[in-house]
Amino acid sequence: MKPWLWRAALLLWLFCLLQPLGSLSAEGRWTTTGPYGGLVNSLVASPQYVQDRTLFAGTGNGVFVSRDGGAHWSAAPGEIAYWSVWSLAIAPDYAGSRTLLAGTAEQGIYVSRDGGASWSDASGAYGDAGVYWLAFSPNYAQDGTVFAATDYRMLRSTDRGQSWSITSNGLPEEVVYATACSPDYGQDRTVWAAVANEGIYRSTDGGANWTHSSNGLTIPDVWTILPSPQYASDHTLFAATAGDGVFRSTDGGLNWSPARSGMGLALVWNLVLSPNYVSDRTLVAATGGSGAYLSRDAGDTWQAINTGLDDLLLWSVACASDGTLFAGSEGRGVYRSGNGGATWTGRNQGLSNLETRAVAYSPTFASDRTVYVGTAVGCFRSQDGGENWVDLGPEGLLGATNVWSLALSPDWTSDGVLLVACSDGIYRSADRGASWTVSDTGMTLERSPVQSVAISPGFGADSLALAGTDGQGVLRSSDGGRTFAFANTGLPEDASIWLVRMSPTFDTDGTAYVALQGDGVYRSVDGGLSWAATSGQLSGHNIWALAISPDFTRDRTLLAAGETASEQTVRLISKDAGLTWSSVDEALSSTSVWWWSFSPDYASDGTLFCGTGDEGVLRSSDRGARWQVISRGLSGNQLGIWAVEPSPSYSQDGTLFAGTLAGLWRYTPSGEPSLFLPLALRKAQG
Repeated sequence: MKPWLWRAALLLWLFCLLQPLGSLSAEGRWTTTGPYGGLVNSLVASPQYVQDRTLFAGTGNGVFVSRDGGAHWSAAPGEIAYWSVWSLAIAPDYAGSRTLLAGTAEQGIYVSRDGGASWSDASGAYGDAGVYWLAFSPNYAQDGTVFAATDYRMLRSTDRGQSWSITSNGLPEEVVYATACSPDYGQDRTVWAAVANEGIYRSTDGGANWTHSSNGLTIPDVWTILPSPQYASDHTLFAATAGDGVFRSTDGGLNWSPARSGMGLALVWNLVLSPNYVSDRTLVAATGGSGAYLSRDAGDTWQAINTGLDDLLLWSVACASDGTLFAGSEGRGVYRSGNGGATWTGRNQGLSNLETRAVAYSPTFASDRTVYVGTAVGCFRSQDGGENWVDLGPEGLLGATNVWSLALSPDWTSDGVLLVACSDGIYRSADRGASWTVSDTGMTLERSPVQSVAISPGFGADSLALAGTDGQGVLRSSDGGRTFAFANTGLPEDASIWLVRMSPTFDTDGTAYVALQGDGVYRSVDGGLSWAATSGQLSGHNIWALAISPDFTRDRTLLAAGETASEQTVRLISKDAGLTWSSVDEALSSTSVWWWSFSPDYASDGTLFCGTGDEGVLRSSDRGARWQVISRGLSGNQLGIWAVEPSPSYSQDGTLFAGTLAGLWRYTPSGEPSLFLPLALRKAQG
């Protein structure tokens, strides 16, 4: 750091030391106890699994490692935690080299040479490649060769991943989805590539030249190519197709025929062989919507093996050296089967990978410790302050429900009413989430996403609820959320509503606000029946964060964040109910704000919270004049905050929950006073 910047930072620190005791706060830490799970794109087991019990999972939030057979997981550190990992491959000489490769969605290839403990970028000139598949030469210890199927076409390294080059002579200029090396590669130099919209190609000179090898395939998109371990003698290959089940070749890939009896036209993402395939002829398939399938006759016939799988959209499957099966799902993490697929159980402890977007507390949280969260696979409830979680669903028409917003009745302790806004409409529960009904919204399934829902503070008397849709404006219910009708008077046509917010005294003043995509903020003063723009200042603004002061009747304060029509980020405050807006503290000038929230005791403690896109959570204890980072314990995509909410008893327990790109995290103070440095100083230190 430059000397003058250090001096500026020191002066700021000394200034903070001279502040009154009110500037001091107990700095706590973020931890997670679930809910766990999320998207698992790829799974690989250590070749020495029987001895080391090690598994690796490529997820939407980097690589996770388990050293106890999937019982517990931990995230790999470093920048790989920011990237979605599509593919993983483990070196044939892993016992000695400890080498793995990870292929990311848009950040190229990463390598670990210490068994997954640390990762570094190994992309070379292809640092923005999307890497669908990685395949080591069986003779990697001698030849150092690896192939990568990417959106740059086929890449090859012959120096253990230190450098890469395109090796695509004869391949179409298309994305390559999958690749595989012959088990006898050292002798036959054979490699296969699955090319988007073109089928399978084969090279017999180590990838230098390629010829089309898809005769008999009835669908051109193949996601896995899998050679028999006896390929040198049986010349057998399997191909997983995108909608036509499994195909098999017995002549090295020159000709293909269906091998899908009992499976049908499944979308098959991944295939693995039993470690004893030579004797037991067993394969396992992971499908996109039909769960897992097992074949015990080299693909002649298949049977579904889904007992215990509550997510049938599987992206990956792995078979450990002792025959233990693992499956990676779309949203519910990893499943394990120790009995050949007869039954499955979730194995997700520590897999903090489940995108969490909404948090809602019981009105009596201080005594009942109940909190709900909305995730990419539905709603979860904890009745012990977040220590343990129960999956509540609901299961939508399209499977697991993608929840964007939650609202509890203010009389929840007696009426049990909970509304959930999600990807396929609105769900209502009147028994605290034990069962659900679909609210009648009047929308068609094709245009049904609902992004926000709010319940009147006088719900027991007025039964009112409002919801914001993606492209169809506002919905209003006057029967407790059972049915909704459009309430779009005054709104732009086809308005997309990010958020709905009600005044704390909505039941008496009828005031509500909606944040619009591309149209600023609108207000209603008649209970949501009609709407008007709050201010010409926000015309053309895309507002995605909006919060109302709990002391709104007196202070008329709103917070908003988003971007202008020219994509300039804005962080705004209004102290006159939205008539005029001004910029929030200059210390936030480079911060991407995704969420605002007020302390429930804002009138007395002046505390605000800010969820950011990449810095975690910020807090102000002086009504937004200054901000401090409170992100200790968060890293990687955990710093991307969808929602942060203080508990109703925040002034007593200091509890916050944050829904992030990488799971739900809970903040509790340490109990020891410590000085929070201003955000500007934190940035100077960095």
